[in-house]
Amino acid sequence: MKYDKARVEYLLQQPKTEEVVEELIRRNKPLIDAQLYKFYFTNDPDAISYAYEALYKAIMTWDATKSMFSTYATVCIYNALGMHLRNMRTLIHTNTTFYEQRINGTQLTYADILESNEKAEDNVMIENGLSDIYRLTEECLEALTNPLHRLVVETWANSNFEKTQIILAKELDISQTYVCRILKKFRNTLKEKLEAC
Repeated sequence: MKYDKARVEYLLQQPKTEEVVEELIRRNKPLIDAQLYKFYFTNDPDAISYAYEALYKAIMTWDATKSMFSTYATVCIYNALGMHLRNMRTLIHTNTTFYEQRINGTQLTYADILESNEKAEDNVMIENGLSDIYRLTEECLEALTNPLHRLVVETWANSNFEKTQIILAKELDISQTYVCRILKKFRNTLKEKLEAC
Protein backbone atom coordinates (compact mmCIF):
# COMPACT_ATOMS: atom_id res chain seq x y z
CA MET A 1 0.00 0.00 0.00
CA LYS A 2 1.45 3.33 -1.10
CA TYR A 3 1.87 5.87 1.71
CA ASP A 4 -0.86 8.50 1.41
CA LYS A 5 -0.01 11.40 3.71
CA ALA A 6 -3.32 13.18 3.10
CA ARG A 7 -5.32 10.06 3.95
CA VAL A 8 -3.28 9.46 7.13
CA GLU A 9 -3.80 13.07 8.23
CA TYR A 10 -7.53 12.74 7.57
CA LEU A 11 -7.77 9.51 9.57
CA LEU A 12 -5.87 11.05 12.49
CA GLN A 13 -8.61 13.67 12.80
CA GLN A 14 -11.35 11.03 13.05
CA PRO A 15 -12.62 9.31 16.22
CA LYS A 16 -10.35 6.34 17.01
CA THR A 17 -12.76 3.56 16.07
CA GLU A 18 -11.43 0.06 15.47
CA GLU A 19 -11.67 0.51 11.69
CA VAL A 20 -9.81 3.85 11.75
CA VAL A 21 -7.02 2.49 13.95
CA GLU A 22 -6.61 -0.62 11.79
CA GLU A 23 -6.33 1.47 8.63
CA LEU A 24 -3.82 3.80 10.29
CA ILE A 25 -1.72 0.82 11.32
CA ARG A 26 -1.84 -0.60 7.77
CA ARG A 27 -0.95 2.74 6.20
CA ASN A 28 1.94 3.35 8.62
CA LYS A 29 3.45 -0.13 8.34
CA PRO A 30 6.43 1.31 6.38
CA LEU A 31 7.46 3.12 9.58
CA ILE A 32 7.59 -0.22 11.37
CA ASP A 33 9.45 -1.94 8.53
CA ALA A 34 12.10 0.81 8.44
CA GLN A 35 12.83 0.56 12.17
CA LEU A 36 12.84 -3.25 12.20
CA TYR A 37 15.35 -3.16 9.34
CA LYS A 38 17.50 -0.61 11.18
CA PHE A 39 17.70 -2.89 14.26
CA TYR A 40 18.08 -6.13 12.21
CA PHE A 41 14.82 -7.35 13.76
CA THR A 42 12.90 -8.18 10.57
CA ASN A 43 12.56 -11.86 11.61
CA ASP A 44 12.12 -11.36 15.36
CA PRO A 45 8.44 -11.96 16.31
CA ASP A 46 8.84 -10.27 19.71
CA ALA A 47 10.35 -7.16 18.11
CA ILE A 48 7.60 -7.05 15.47
CA SER A 49 4.99 -7.28 18.24
CA TYR A 50 6.65 -4.44 20.19
CA ALA A 51 6.80 -2.30 17.04
CA TYR A 52 3.09 -2.73 16.32
CA GLU A 53 2.23 -2.02 19.95
CA ALA A 54 4.32 1.17 19.80
CA LEU A 55 2.57 2.28 16.61
CA TYR A 56 -0.81 1.63 18.21
CA LYS A 57 0.16 3.72 21.25
CA ALA A 58 1.43 6.48 18.97
CA ILE A 59 -1.92 6.56 17.17
CA MET A 60 -3.81 6.75 20.44
CA THR A 61 -1.61 9.39 22.12
CA TRP A 62 -0.51 11.66 19.25
CA ASP A 63 -0.98 15.38 19.82
CA ALA A 64 -1.22 17.38 16.57
CA THR A 65 0.01 20.54 18.30
CA LYS A 66 3.38 19.02 19.25
CA SER A 67 4.79 17.12 16.25
CA MET A 68 4.16 15.49 12.89
CA PHE A 69 2.61 12.05 13.29
CA SER A 70 5.25 10.19 11.27
CA THR A 71 8.03 11.70 13.41
CA TYR A 72 6.22 10.92 16.65
CA ALA A 73 5.37 7.35 15.60
CA THR A 74 8.93 6.69 14.40
CA VAL A 75 10.33 7.81 17.76
CA CYS A 76 7.83 5.58 19.63
CA ILE A 77 8.74 2.55 17.51
CA TYR A 78 12.47 3.28 17.79
CA ASN A 79 12.24 3.55 21.58
CA ALA A 80 10.27 0.30 21.88
CA LEU A 81 12.77 -1.61 19.75
CA GLY A 82 15.68 -0.03 21.62
CA MET A 83 14.18 -1.23 24.90
CA HIS A 84 13.70 -4.71 23.43
CA LEU A 85 17.36 -4.76 22.38
CA ARG A 86 18.50 -3.66 25.86
CA ASN A 87 16.29 -6.34 27.46
CA MET A 88 17.78 -8.99 25.18
CA ARG A 89 21.32 -7.94 26.11
CA THR A 90 20.43 -7.94 29.82
CA LEU A 91 18.86 -11.39 29.54
CA ILE A 92 21.88 -12.78 27.70
CA HIS A 93 24.20 -11.28 30.33
CA THR A 94 21.99 -12.52 33.19
CA ASN A 95 21.81 -16.03 31.76
CA THR A 96 25.56 -16.14 31.11
CA THR A 97 26.29 -14.90 34.63
CA PHE A 98 23.86 -17.43 36.11
CA TYR A 99 25.32 -20.42 34.26
CA GLU A 100 28.88 -19.44 35.19
CA GLN A 101 28.15 -19.27 38.93
CA ARG A 102 29.95 -21.71 41.20
CA ILE A 103 27.71 -24.09 43.14
CA ASN A 104 27.95 -24.09 46.93
CA GLY A 105 31.66 -23.29 46.99
CA THR A 106 32.62 -26.13 44.58
CA GLN A 107 34.54 -25.72 41.33
CA LEU A 108 31.42 -26.71 39.37
CA THR A 109 29.06 -24.27 37.69
CA TYR A 110 25.35 -24.55 36.94
CA ALA A 111 26.36 -25.01 33.28
CA ASP A 112 28.29 -28.14 34.29
CA ILE A 113 25.14 -29.60 35.80
CA LEU A 114 22.61 -28.52 33.25
CA GLU A 115 24.67 -29.43 30.17
CA SER A 116 26.26 -32.71 31.29
CA ASN A 117 24.83 -36.20 31.33
CA GLU A 118 23.48 -37.29 34.69
CA LYS A 119 26.11 -39.51 36.31
CA ALA A 120 26.27 -40.97 39.78
CA GLU A 121 28.88 -38.42 40.86
CA ASP A 122 26.67 -35.58 39.62
CA ASN A 123 23.74 -36.50 41.86
CA VAL A 124 25.05 -34.57 44.86
CA MET A 125 25.64 -31.48 42.74
CA ILE A 126 22.21 -31.75 41.18
CA GLU A 127 20.53 -32.15 44.55
CA ASN A 128 22.40 -29.21 46.08
CA GLY A 129 22.58 -26.86 43.10
CA LEU A 130 19.15 -27.35 41.58
CA SER A 131 17.45 -27.50 44.95
CA ASP A 132 18.83 -23.99 45.58
CA ILE A 133 17.38 -22.82 42.28
CA TYR A 134 13.96 -24.35 42.94
CA ARG A 135 13.88 -23.13 46.55
CA LEU A 136 14.86 -19.57 45.62
CA THR A 137 12.45 -19.54 42.68
CA GLU A 138 9.65 -20.52 45.06
CA GLU A 139 10.74 -17.85 47.56
CA CYS A 140 10.71 -15.17 44.86
CA LEU A 141 7.29 -16.35 43.70
CA GLU A 142 5.87 -16.33 47.23
CA ALA A 143 7.22 -12.79 47.73
CA LEU A 144 5.14 -11.44 44.83
CA THR A 145 2.31 -9.41 46.35
CA ASN A 146 0.76 -8.16 43.10
CA PRO A 147 -1.77 -10.83 41.96
CA LEU A 148 -1.20 -10.06 38.27
CA HIS A 149 2.59 -10.31 38.62
CA ARG A 150 2.16 -13.62 40.43
CA LEU A 151 -0.19 -14.93 37.71
CA VAL A 152 2.28 -14.02 34.94
CA VAL A 153 5.23 -15.68 36.67
CA GLU A 154 3.23 -18.78 37.68
CA THR A 155 1.91 -19.22 34.13
CA TRP A 156 5.44 -18.90 32.79
CA ALA A 157 6.84 -21.31 35.41
CA ASN A 158 4.05 -23.87 34.83
CA SER A 159 5.07 -24.03 31.17
CA ASN A 160 8.60 -25.02 32.29
CA PHE A 161 9.61 -21.45 31.42
CA GLU A 162 9.00 -22.15 27.73
CA LYS A 163 6.09 -19.80 26.94
CA THR A 164 7.21 -16.66 25.12
CA GLN A 165 6.21 -13.16 26.15
CA ILE A 166 3.86 -12.99 23.16
CA ILE A 167 2.03 -16.16 24.21
CA LEU A 168 1.81 -15.07 27.86
CA ALA A 169 0.47 -11.65 26.85
CA LYS A 170 -2.21 -13.21 24.63
CA GLU A 171 -3.24 -15.81 27.18
CA LEU A 172 -3.48 -13.29 30.03
CA ASP A 173 -4.87 -10.47 27.87
CA ILE A 174 -2.21 -7.92 28.87
CA SER A 175 0.46 -6.08 26.92
CA GLN A 176 3.68 -7.82 26.02
CA THR A 177 5.65 -4.85 27.37
CA TYR A 178 4.06 -5.38 30.78
CA VAL A 179 4.88 -9.11 30.68
CA CYS A 180 8.47 -8.25 29.77
CA ARG A 181 8.81 -5.88 32.74
CA ILE A 182 7.36 -8.42 35.19
CA LEU A 183 9.61 -11.26 34.03
CA LYS A 184 12.69 -9.03 33.94
CA LYS A 185 12.09 -7.91 37.52
CA PHE A 186 11.51 -11.51 38.63
CA ARG A 187 14.70 -12.74 36.93
CA ASN A 188 16.74 -9.93 38.49
CA THR A 189 15.38 -10.75 41.96
CA LEU A 190 16.18 -14.44 41.47
CA LYS A 191 19.66 -13.60 40.21
CA GLU A 192 20.37 -11.45 43.28
CA LYS A 193 19.28 -14.28 45.60
CA LEU A 194 21.41 -16.82 43.73
CA GLU A 195 24.44 -14.53 43.89
CA ALA A 196 23.93 -14.19 47.65
CA CYS A 197 24.07 -18.01 48.16
